[in-house]
Amino acid sequence: MELTVLSGKEKDEEFGMRVLLICSSSQLSNKIDHSIKETASKIIKVSSADPKQLKNKLGKTTIDIILIDFIVEKKSMSIFEEIQKSHPNVPVILLLNEEDHINKISKLLESQLVESIMIDQKEQYLTLLPIIMKKKYTNWLQTAGYVQCSHFMDTFMNMIPDFLYFKDKDCKYLAISQAFAEFSQIPKEECVGKDDFDLLPPKLAEMCKKSDEKVLQKSGMITIEETANIDQEDFFFKTIKAPILNEQKKFNGIIGLSIDITEHKKVEKTLQKLVDEQQIISDIAKALNTLEVSDAFPVLVEGLMRLTSCESINLALVHERNNTVKIITLTNHSSSLEDGEIFFYSDSGLISELSNNVLFNIKELNKDSIFLDEKYLYKRGWRSYINIPLYIGRVIIGSICLASSKRQHFESALVPILQQVANFLASALENNRLFENEQRQRKQANTLRESALVLTEALNLEEVIERILAQLQKVVPYDSCTVQLLGSEFNTDQNKKMTKHNVVEIVGGRGFSNISNLIGLSFEIGSNNPNTKVINSRSTFIVEDIPLEYSDFNRAPHNETGIHSWMGVPMLVRKRIIGMIALDKKKIGYYTQQHAQIAEAFTAQAAVAIENARLFEAERKRATQLAVVNQVARKAVSILEPSHLLQEIVDSIQKGFNYKNIILLQYNQKKNELGNIAVAGEFKDLLPENYSQDAGIGLMGWTIENGKSILVNDVEKDDRYFMGFPRYVPTQSELCVPLKLEDQVIGVLDVQETKINAFEESDLIAMETLADQIAVAIDNARLYKQAQKDSETKSVLLDEVNHRVKNNLTGIIGLLYSARNNTPVNNSESYKEAMNDMIGRVRGLASVHNMLSESEWAPLQLSYLVEQIVQTALRTYPDQKNISLAIEHSSVKVTSNQAHNLALVINELVTNTIKYATKDQKKTIISFQVSVENDRIICIFRDNGDGYPEEVLNLESHNMGFDLIKNIIQGILHGQLELSNDHGAVTRIQFGLLV
Repeated sequence: MELTVLSGKEKDEEFGMRVLLICSSSQLSNKIDHSIKETASKIIKVSSADPKQLKNKLGKTTIDIILIDFIVEKKSMSIFEEIQKSHPNVPVILLLNEEDHINKISKLLESQLVESIMIDQKEQYLTLLPIIMKKKYTNWLQTAGYVQCSHFMDTFMNMIPDFLYFKDKDCKYLAISQAFAEFSQIPKEECVGKDDFDLLPPKLAEMCKKSDEKVLQKSGMITIEETANIDQEDFFFKTIKAPILNEQKKFNGIIGLSIDITEHKKVEKTLQKLVDEQQIISDIAKALNTLEVSDAFPVLVEGLMRLTSCESINLALVHERNNTVKIITLTNHSSSLEDGEIFFYSDSGLISELSNNVLFNIKELNKDSIFLDEKYLYKRGWRSYINIPLYIGRVIIGSICLASSKRQHFESALVPILQQVANFLASALENNRLFENEQRQRKQANTLRESALVLTEALNLEEVIERILAQLQKVVPYDSCTVQLLGSEFNTDQNKKMTKHNVVEIVGGRGFSNISNLIGLSFEIGSNNPNTKVINSRSTFIVEDIPLEYSDFNRAPHNETGIHSWMGVPMLVRKRIIGMIALDKKKIGYYTQQHAQIAEAFTAQAAVAIENARLFEAERKRATQLAVVNQVARKAVSILEPSHLLQEIVDSIQKGFNYKNIILLQYNQKKNELGNIAVAGEFKDLLPENYSQDAGIGLMGWTIENGKSILVNDVEKDDRYFMGFPRYVPTQSELCVPLKLEDQVIGVLDVQETKINAFEESDLIAMETLADQIAVAIDNARLYKQAQKDSETKSVLLDEVNHRVKNNLTGIIGLLYSARNNTPVNNSESYKEAMNDMIGRVRGLASVHNMLSESEWAPLQLSYLVEQIVQTALRTYPDQKNISLAIEHSSVKVTSNQAHNLALVINELVTNTIKYATKDQKKTIISFQVSVENDRIICIFRDNGDGYPEEVLNLESHNMGFDLIKNIIQGILHGQLELSNDHGAVTRIQFGLLV
């Protein structure tokens, strides 16, 4: 915050103030110190972050005023409380420059801990000034001497950029801001004790007096707007006033703040002026919307005078036939289009500059002008004028001239506004010209309006063109007529470059016996034909006897109608040419400029109707294309059978884009052949089954070879075209797009039409977009088919492997039984026991293999696996009938690998129970529980036998069964094995959960 002290008094110990400065940063502290050192006899600096330092600094020191750089922190309240205790009557000034401190400062003010504030946002002190008028501050302001001698108060008042002031109860000034003093042009020191009539202009002083009275009447704050005229310039102020009350809440003075809002008022005035101008222009436009232009002259004159404060308005009308200019003085009450003085072009200064492409002219008149019409204006007392042209299309039909008796009266800023009025007037004059002369012209004009309405009712391009041809016959007679649209023809030349030619194409016509053959016929712009002149000049071109000047009209199809008189009229949309209309008559020299004018008015409406229809069709076509692209994309994802996929794609494209024929072929690189065909459209039945062709010929061959799209809008002009079908196909336009995966061409998408110039650039873009999707879809279908084939092969192999493993395990079990029963050994019981153990293990493996095979090697439910293994093990010992199972059901599953290994472990545990737990028990119980803790499977297998011997519990006993269990649990399953006795043998197994 910058503090500026404007006091010129020297530093004085007795008079200077003793200031306590509480600041958050040394940089800000030094800045404030420098600003107030001239008015302070003593400055004590304290950091706001150190309350102890603050208390020590305060002590019993005499302080006149306290400056605090307010920082929002928890210690702030304690700082204010400390100041209140030690120096209860000292004013506190908060140096505030953060908006978000407002609410907290307001609370401090209301608690009377703080008496005043200093801030650098005027919106904030507008908010807080009414709050700070507390008891102590009121007393402080009451003493005029203190206010006058307070250098710091001077600083405070000098900081305020607006008019801040304090008045006593007699409404005399106690103090004013420097800005107020400069406005009143009286030094601040001399303002004290004076009233409004001493400082301000009488009118402004009277307003201030009335607003003071309102404060007294209301006993509260008021907000008003005041105006002052100084040096013939108006100033506007927004004033806020509030009463100063003493301890008994009696009126003791006024505090006021006036903000200069002059610029804001100027902006409002400018905006209002713009609104008024537009309203005037709108009123003029409405008045001119009539066939009798003279009826609108009073409104036109009144509006122009309001806009320009001019004194004379003249209308200059060009008459081309007699090379004259008629000047009509519109400010005459009896003025009409028939009145006025006539000047030749050479005598008219109003027209000469405009004819030389000067859009407007602001000129000072003098008696030495070479032009008669300017001398005419000068003689009538006019000394300056502004001249605005009246245009119809690119033709000047006149001008409107505004004159004033004052020199340099007009400014160039008026030109855009006057040009709008001139445009409306020009349109009104043109309409008047078309309708004023005779009944036939009125009828033609009415027909034009009706035709425009008829044209706007259709959005289909073909229907719009038919309506144009029908309505034009009512306006301008013809024997034959064609509507031709400007477009582009795309062809790929022999150097493999796509070239673009501007052409006009016949899109509709009447009066020809062979009109169907003419539709689609195009004329290249640049060649020797009358169409080129119309398009290039963008103006109507009339030929009295066209076969005489253009030899092409002596040949078909032109010579069949016997035409002679020809008129070509351009169709323009916002100065952009979109085509032309050609009218033919058998009579030589039939068409005149009058016909041309009517035809131009009609084609202006026709061009808009065609453009709207084309935009509508373009949007509809774009929407259709997007829908087809999305449809093809969905089918490409959902259909995975290749032949069905290709046919669905071509059917969707043909229906969606309404192409005559579309063909999709895949490329066999080894055979260099295109085949595996899918066709849709009118030529579908012409193709033989299993059609294929050499990939090196025709437009499709060029696309395969170069990997690029090709668009030919007239195949007869392209030597690369090849008719590959055995029967005749009337193709005129062809579009070929390669199907590519990365850089490899895998096929071609070919579209054919039976008319010339059938394709546009949008067709090319759409087909290229679809080609990318088709290529991916073909590859996906190929990959799916291959994956399906691979899956079937794997399934057959897996079934074969499972079958062989099952047979092998069954064979092994049979061999083990045979060996057990037929092999002579010395210790037959031990041998049979060992063989039974081996048979049990193999049976367990066979059982789990069958379960996994049936589940297609999916994870198995562990409780079900244990139940099956236990049952299989018990079948190995058929004489054990006193064993019952207690297996808890669980949803825990194990992988196929875990299942194989657990089958061996469970088999060994069951076998051990059968051997040792069933000797002395009438009833043996085997139980199994499974649970999951921290992604670990815990299995508890127990029986109710005698339990494990001591050497087994210590894992010191070594036999084949327990060695197998330990190796599987610890080595293969990476788990833990714990053995214990609890009313029988207990086996606790723990390993990782993988499912």
